[in-house]
Amino acid sequence: MIKELSTKRKDGDYALYRVIPELIENTKRSFKNLSPVIAGFFILFVFKLNSIKFVAKYYYMKTNQIMIRELNGYELEQRTENSYFNANLLTKQYYEKTGIEKRVREFTDNKGTIEFIQALANELNTNSNNCSYLPEDLCITKKGAKGGTWMHPYLFLKYAMWLSPEFEVKVIKFVYDNLIEYRNQAGDYYKEMCDIINNRYLEFYDKKPDPLIFIKEANYLNQLVFGTNSGHRNEANEQQLELMNRLQKANIAMIKEGKGKQERYKILRDIAIYS
Repeated sequence: MIKELSTKRKDGDYALYRVIPELIENTKRSFKNLSPVIAGFFILFVFKLNSIKFVAKYYYMKTNQIMIRELNGYELEQRTENSYFNANLLTKQYYEKTGIEKRVREFTDNKGTIEFIQALANELNTNSNNCSYLPEDLCITKKGAKGGTWMHPYLFLKYAMWLSPEFEVKVIKFVYDNLIEYRNQAGDYYKEMCDIINNRYLEFYDKKPDPLIFIKEANYLNQLVFGTNSGHRNEANEQQLELMNRLQKANIAMIKEGKGKQERYKILRDIAIYS
């Protein structure tokens, strides 16, 4: 899928260079046994820069669609092509609902926002091998009748919280409540898992299991989630706790089904790997 991370040239033109790889692939499919280098030269030979820009825009229009999503009572526009959100539409709806006028520029020119955008670009580049983000790639503004400001999802969320203090409270409350809920569930599932192990031992061996049995089960789950036998549940983030809950629920179900340790551990490992 084509990325709209455009590079601004000195003459003011926007060259969608990221569309060229797809053009090369299409040329190769049209002329079998054509090498990528030859395909690239073919494109540059046939089309001048303006023609390439025209074809690039054509491909962009073919692949990009606008989704309508709902957030806290607002209708949002999101591009399927790069997941960016329309900041202007949210701003307009916020003004219509509250009568409070705010401008996107007030947010983007803020020193804290500029620092956040740079930090976000650094983070995205650290965790991505496929593309390199510049700060200006995360907030794209185009003028004209079909223009507007489109923001990377992470930046858009920050913008929505800046725009509406009420929404910011809901986001913070949501994150906090979810973290507490996942942590409580992790404790509940662990207790349920230990109870089932205890009951199975009483059923088959007529005695309670060695405490080491519970420790080994907990250590294996900790290894899958945290990479170490030591428990870090109190410091775990939401994703880690969610995975722990999923593993404990699966383990509980498998113990009830009578699956052996080796079979259970293999299935649990696969769950952790593909989560």
